[in-house]
Amino acid sequence: MGLQLVRGAGTAGVLLLVLGMSPWGQAVAHNPACGPSAQAVVSRWDVDDSLEDAPPSQEGAKTAIGWAVGLKSGGYGTILHTTDGGQTWVRQGTPDEMGDGDLTGAAAVSAQEAWVAGNAGEDGLLLHTRDGGQTWSAEGDAGDLGGNGLVSVSAVDARTAWAVGANGLILHTTDGGERWVRQGAGQVPGVSLQGVYAADFSHAWVVGAAEEGNDYGTIVHTADAGNTWSKVPYQVTHTPHTNVYHLITVHGVNANEVWAVGHDQIIHVSVTAGGAQAVDQTQPFGDYDINGVFAVSRRAVWAVADNSTIWRSVNGGKDWIKRNPQGAGYVLRVWALDKKHAWVTTGDQEGNGQILYTANGGKSWTSQAIPADPQMWGISFVK
Repeated sequence: MGLQLVRGAGTAGVLLLVLGMSPWGQAVAHNPACGPSAQAVVSRWDVDDSLEDAPPSQEGAKTAIGWAVGLKSGGYGTILHTTDGGQTWVRQGTPDEMGDGDLTGAAAVSAQEAWVAGNAGEDGLLLHTRDGGQTWSAEGDAGDLGGNGLVSVSAVDARTAWAVGANGLILHTTDGGERWVRQGAGQVPGVSLQGVYAADFSHAWVVGAAEEGNDYGTIVHTADAGNTWSKVPYQVTHTPHTNVYHLITVHGVNANEVWAVGHDQIIHVSVTAGGAQAVDQTQPFGDYDINGVFAVSRRAVWAVADNSTIWRSVNGGKDWIKRNPQGAGYVLRVWALDKKHAWVTTGDQEGNGQILYTANGGKSWTSQAIPADPQMWGISFVK
C-alpha cells in the first residue's frame, strides 16, 4: 500500500538500522569452480584498478549537474538539484507541484530537463522539468497512475523514457512526456516493478518482485521499444538466506549487458546470439537488500545495500570490494561518474537521509550538505 517498495525477508516493510561490521577494505572473491559457497578474501581496496581504461575526471565531478529525490519533507516530496557535483544542493518544487508525494526515482537528461517519479498516496506521480527545475509539471494518464505508485524512471534523451511501478505498470514516452503509453499487457506479470534501465530507443530492462509461485524476482526486457517484452529466468547458485528473491534495481553499460540487484543477490545478464544468459554474482553479503547498482563500464560496477554497505567491482562483478561508511544506514541508490567519483543516497530508521560522495573510488565518503534530509532515494546526473 502507498509507497510500494519491496523490502527483504525479515524486515516486514520496516527499515531497521544494523551497521555492517566487516573490516574496511575487505574484498570477497567467488570461485565458481569451488562450489556456490566458496570464497576468498582479497586484502586490498584497489583490486586491479589498472583494468579500467576510462580515466577519472575530477573536473567533471566538480561541474556535474544532477537531481536527487526523497520522501516528503515539510509536507511535500523532496527534489534537490546541484550544478557543482553536490558541493551545493538546492531544493526545488513547491507543495502545489509535488502534492502529497514521496519521490523515489530520478532521470536527468540535460541541464534543463529531468523526470522524477514516485507516488501520492496510492497513485503514481510523474513530474517533468524543462527549465532546470524552476518549474515541475505532472505527466501521465490518471487512469494508468490511479492506484499504481511509481518507483523508478529512466530516460534515453529528452523525448524517450520509461517509468515503472506497482501492479506491473510500465509507461513509455517517445514525445518528451506529452503522452505516456502503458506497455506489457499480457506479457509482464502484475507484480511491483521496482527498477528500469533504458539502454537506448529500442532496448529497456525492468526488474521487480517475484510472481506468485516463483521463488525468484522478475526480469523482463524489450528490444523493440516496448512493443513486446520477454522474461529472463534465472536462479541463484549461492547458499540462500531466504526462500524468495525480489529484485529492486537494474543498470547496464549497453543494451546487452546489465546487472540486476535485490534481496541477497547480484545477477549479471548478458545477451548474445543465443539469447539472454543470467549469472549469479552474489557474494556472501548476508540476509539483506542490495538496493542499487550502477555500471560505469563492463568492468567498473558499483552496488549499495543495507547495513551501511557499499560494494565496488573493477572486473565486471567477479570480485566485490566492500566499504561500510559509518552511520550511512540503508544505502539506497548509487550514481557514478567513473571508477573514482560516485554519489549514494541513504535513509535510516528515523526517516532521515544523506547524500554521500567519494572522489577516491570509495576509500572515503563525505556527507554533502542538503537543505532537506528525509530518506533520500533516486539520484541522477547528466551524462
